[in-house]
Amino acid sequence: MDMKTRQPAQQIFHLTGKRQGDALQAIDGLKLLPALLAPYRDLAALRHDFPLVLLDGVDGPGSVRSLSALVDGMLREVAPRGIEGERLRRHALQLETEIRRALADGAEGRLSDLWEAAAARLGEREGETLEQVLLHAASALHGDGEVVACTQTMPARLLAHVWRAAQGAKARQFHTELSGLMLRLSDILRAAHVHSEAGTRPESLKASLGGSHRDAFDFDLLSRIVGKGMPQQDLPPSRRQRLEQTLAVLRSQRFFAPDPEAAGDCFNFVYDNCADAARAYEQRAADAASLIKALSIAELEAAGRYVEAEHDPVFESFDVESLTAADLARFP
Repeated sequence: MDMKTRQPAQQIFHLTGKRQGDALQAIDGLKLLPALLAPYRDLAALRHDFPLVLLDGVDGPGSVRSLSALVDGMLREVAPRGIEGERLRRHALQLETEIRRALADGAEGRLSDLWEAAAARLGEREGETLEQVLLHAASALHGDGEVVACTQTMPARLLAHVWRAAQGAKARQFHTELSGLMLRLSDILRAAHVHSEAGTRPESLKASLGGSHRDAFDFDLLSRIVGKGMPQQDLPPSRRQRLEQTLAVLRSQRFFAPDPEAAGDCFNFVYDNCADAARAYEQRAADAASLIKALSIAELEAAGRYVEAEHDPVFESFDVESLTAADLARFP
């Protein structure tokens, strides 16, 4: 049928996709699909890349695996080669299909829970022994996590999971670096205190000695002995203030939580619109600059390479405009 023989309602629908009048009936709710795809209407019967398993505690690309890939890996590990393992391979593929069908019917949950439920259903049909075998084989899956089918919510859940996995690795690297710098700065302050007049006072010496041995020492006498032979090496006031201020900034940073399960007062980085994300970025830019400045000072101080005449002017003018792409890449 060409454009000349079509009815006006058909022409409008062909050009705009909109119905006008009663000449064309609505097809909403008929669940129609292209004829070429009709043989594949039952996707749960096909073995394909979905559903996906969002694995817990795994960084990088390996944090997301297809259910089929996990089952294949399990079978390579536990199923004997040849005819001996054929029965287990067949039943494992049946269980995979059972999970896929359950998800297509609206089920949700973790792989371990879905696996157990599917094994129970197969066990009811084919015997309790099969259920026990499949539950034992599940120990070779080497991972657990939420299972997601190819639904409307899948892209958001997938991206959120991958982002959390990447940020988890970045947070662990950050805290390793942060704790090392804080320890070295604290050691500098502690060593200066020990070698200062305040550090050789009786009360300071008594506080440094824990346990039940305190009563065995005469700290007044010990203070006089230590004070005579120890050179006074207190820090210059400017350096002490710099170290204390740097440590305060490092301790109070809110970009990475010490424990992923206890974010507490840390910044939130998950938004559902660009306006809120951009606003949060602008509000935290000054905090990011302060943290990068503190990290840079700490690295120089820990290495003994901070020179006030050279570095003070640089850090006094350090602000948001001083942040580089490499600096911003260190944040979530």
